[in-house]
Amino acid sequence: MATESAYVMATRVDGDVTRILSTVDLHEQDIKVRSKVHILKQELTEARTEIRDFELAETRIEQQKVGVQTRNRLAEIEKHILMLSQYNIFNPIEVAELSARIDMLRQESV
Repeated sequence: MATESAYVMATRVDGDVTRILSTVDLHEQDIKVRSKVHILKQELTEARTEIRDFELAETRIEQQKVGVQTRNRLAEIEKHILMLSQYNIFNPIEVAELSARIDMLRQESV
């Protein structure tokens, strides 16, 4: 069984977060929660792009530069997911699964 590329993993995480968020009526949430959800979506898109750039980098120096940005962004994504779990947007199982997958992505972008 072939392992997935980091970009495919990031796309799957993005899709899973989008699927989870689609079950939540954000109009019933306060502005702070809606704002955090919007930021989370943007961060996921940026992380996916950075991971693609990491995989396509031609030199190790480019990879290191993009890798630092990617790891920082993935840490922010994890913080947003944890914060949104306080508002019952994500349940504990989803948080654990997404956190594990984000950690795997962080390890891939070294």
